[in-house]
Amino acid sequence: MDRSDGEINAVQQALSVLVEGDGEDDSARAIETAVPFFPEALRRRCHIVSIRAGQLVFCSNKPAKTIHCLLRGDVSVQREIMGEGVTLQRAAPGDWLLEPQLCLPPTDVFAVCERDSTLLAVPMRAFWESLAREPGFALAWCREFGAQIARMQRRVERLSFHYSSQRVAHYLAAESIGGCGEMTLPFPKRVWAAHLGMAAETLSRTLTEMIAAGKLEKLRGNRYRLLRSN
Repeated sequence: MDRSDGEINAVQQALSVLVEGDGEDDSARAIETAVPFFPEALRRRCHIVSIRAGQLVFCSNKPAKTIHCLLRGDVSVQREIMGEGVTLQRAAPGDWLLEPQLCLPPTDVFAVCERDSTLLAVPMRAFWESLAREPGFALAWCREFGAQIARMQRRVERLSFHYSSQRVAHYLAAESIGGCGEMTLPFPKRVWAAHLGMAAETLSRTLTEMIAAGKLEKLRGNRYRLLRSN
C-alpha cells in the first residue's frame, strides 16, 4: 500500500524517540519500526548511522557495502555531468536512496546530507541474499519500492504545476493522511521549499497570499490546513 508523507511522518514521530536512545534494545526497536517487513536475521545485520550536514553518504567511485533508507533529515542524490551536479533525488524521511548498488548505473553518482541526518544502513550482500532466499521478503520489497515510486511520481506531478500555490495545494492534498489536506510538515520550511522546487522566499510569500485569500490556514506549530472551496 502506498504511503503519503503524512503517514510516513506519523511513523517517524515514534521512530525519532527510539533513534535517540543509546542502548542496543533502542536501536533494535528503531530498526524493527523502520523496516518491519525485513526478515529478523537481516534486521540484526542492519545499523543506524548519523551523518552531519555536508558529508557524503556514498560516492560511486568508492566500493559500497550498504544501501540506505533515510529516517530523519534531508539527503540529495546527485550525478556529476561535465563538472556540474544534477539532482536525481531529493530524499524525504522514509525514502530509500537511489544508489548504484540498488538501481542506478555506477557513473559519477553521490549522495550528500543537506542537513544532519539519520539513516538505516543495510548490508548489501545480506540484503540480496535475503531477497534470493525468501520469496515473502522479495514480494514485500517489491511493494515497498513500488510505494516509493508512487511517491516520486507524485513529486514529479507536483513540479509540473506552473504556479507555486498549486504546488502547495497539491502537496497538502496528496501527502496528508487520507488526503485530508491537513498535516504537520515533516521538515523545516526551507526544506519544504526545496521539495516544492522553489526558493524559501517564494514559499513564504505564497503561504501568506494563500492564507490571505482564504485558501490556507496556519495552525499551531508547523501545521497547515488546506481550505477547499465548495
